[in-house]
Amino acid sequence: MAFASVLPAFAPSILVAFIAASLPVFAYDWLPAPWPPGNYITGWQGLSELPDAQIINDWPVSGTNNVIVIRVSSSGLDPSEVTRAIITAGGKIRDHWDYWMDVKVDVEADSGNANTLYWDTNGWFNGHYAVGPNTDDKIGPFDVFDSVADYYFNETLYPKIGVTRHDAKIGWIVADPASYIWLVEDRPVAVANCEGIDDYKWGLSGNMPGYSTADFDDIGRQGIVSRFLERYVHYALGTADTGSGDNACQSRTQGSSHFERGQNYIAMLKAMQDGGMPTTQTLDFIEGISHNDIGMFNSTQLRQKMFKLNANDTSSLDTIPSR
Repeated sequence: MAFASVLPAFAPSILVAFIAASLPVFAYDWLPAPWPPGNYITGWQGLSELPDAQIINDWPVSGTNNVIVIRVSSSGLDPSEVTRAIITAGGKIRDHWDYWMDVKVDVEADSGNANTLYWDTNGWFNGHYAVGPNTDDKIGPFDVFDSVADYYFNETLYPKIGVTRHDAKIGWIVADPASYIWLVEDRPVAVANCEGIDDYKWGLSGNMPGYSTADFDDIGRQGIVSRFLERYVHYALGTADTGSGDNACQSRTQGSSHFERGQNYIAMLKAMQDGGMPTTQTLDFIEGISHNDIGMFNSTQLRQKMFKLNANDTSSLDTIPSR
């Protein structure tokens, strides 16, 4: 199993993409990750050492003019024996080490490289283009993830993963985000004087990031929705995640807390599917866990989804039904 982490300025709430080719079983012990000096507002001042990890501070983004990101991945592995790769990003405060990875440091702290990509305060988190080193490059976080995923799609280097870019074996885990891209125009909560509730990143009416503009223009909202409902997605909601996290009015139209927004989103999915979940998607409630990455990733449900379940198999493991 390979575990790769990308370290830009900001990243979405717990989000894991996994590429599964077989069913190995792994166990691990949780280790507290060290925090580097500094903070997420003024910038982290260094790179923390993590056990069994290699830090690659000049990872080239494919298809670009030699721009780079920082990537942390498992060390000491024989790529030819790897059967599963997990690609993940950290939370809003760039606490990537809490997701078993490191942090992308502030370029101004002199811990980076002149060619290292960097984003403004919410740019990475919202999927927009990097502001440097060259804004004309028009490189967004999704381009970075594509580049890292393509690395693991290299069948010569990782022959046992056995997937391609559009393979059905690629799945996603979505756990306790602050808000969702709503698939329909209606919202469950009315918020006065709130504009743009259905624009990206809360909906699909418009204002799409550069990465998705051509796709949106080509197939439109319905095409994107139809394609998404065929994707292999596993949702996990912490039942004690009752904080709002994001207080933007657009987010509040989805519910008052992470948990409520997740429940409302699942209700929307079921309403679109005549009362049931999409056949390619599953839901787990993680009982008693708040907005805590350790509690979520250490849960039986997410361990099963990440390390045992093939992405395109939504029936081999029981899920806790929506309530």
